[in-house]
Amino acid sequence: MSVSNSLIEAWWRSLKHRWLFLHPLDNLATVRRLVEFYVIEHNERIPHGAFQGSAPTAQATAPSARHRPGVLGRGIPDPRPRPHRNRRRAAPKDCAKVVGMRSTNPIVLVAFLAATTAACNNAHSGSGSSVQSIELKTLTVDEVASHLNDPTTFIFDNNSKDRYDKGHIPGSKWIRPDEITAATLPADKSATLVFYCANEHCNACHSGAKAALALGYVHVFIMPAGIAGWEKARKPVVVAAA
Repeated sequence: MSVSNSLIEAWWRSLKHRWLFLHPLDNLATVRRLVEFYVIEHNERIPHGAFQGSAPTAQATAPSARHRPGVLGRGIPDPRPRPHRNRRRAAPKDCAKVVGMRSTNPIVLVAFLAATTAACNNAHSGSGSSVQSIELKTLTVDEVASHLNDPTTFIFDNNSKDRYDKGHIPGSKWIRPDEITAATLPADKSATLVFYCANEHCNACHSGAKAALALGYVHVFIMPAGIAGWEKARKPVVVAAA
C-alpha cells in the first residue's frame, strides 16, 4: 500500500474523542455545528507542532508549502520524506480547485471535506466561510463598562461555567459559543452584542461573535481583554451565589 490514511484516522479520532464525545449529540444539527466549529479551530487557530507552531491554513498558503513543479514524474528522486509524498499522492486534484489553492495541505483537505455538509446548509444565507473571514469589531474594557446600563446592549460570557460563577461582568449572560442560536440571543437583530472570554489569548469569544454574525446580527463586538482585563481594571464583577 503506497498511500497511508493514518493522518485521516488520527484527525477523526481527535475530532471524536477530544471534542464530539464531550458534548451531548442529541440531533444532527448539533453534530454539524460541533464539527464545523472544530474544523475552523483546527485549521485556523490551533498551533501544530508539525508546522512549527503555525496553523494548517497558514502552512498551506505559505510559499514554502507549495510543491515544486516538475520534480516528481521525471525520474528525479523526491527529496521530501515519504509521509509527505504519500500525502501528496492522497490529495485529490479537484480539492485544490475547490478551496482556491494551487496546492493544499492534505490535513486542510480532510477538514474541509468534513465540514462540507455543514457549510452547505449555510450557503443560501452566505453565513459560511465568509463570516469566518470577517475581522471582528472590538471594544475596550472602559467602552464595555460604559454600556452596562444600556438596555440595547447585551453582554455574553463565553468562559467556562465555573469561571463565570467565580466572577463575571454585571448583567452578562453565560453561554457556550457552540450553543449559540437565535433563541439564545435577543430578538432584535439590531441590538448591540458583546462577547468576552478569559483574556487576549482566548478565542471562545471570537467563535461566539461569529456565530451571532452568521445568524444575522450586525452590531457584534468582542472584548479581547476578557474577564482578566476587566478585573485588572478593577471593574465591578458579580459572583454567583453558593
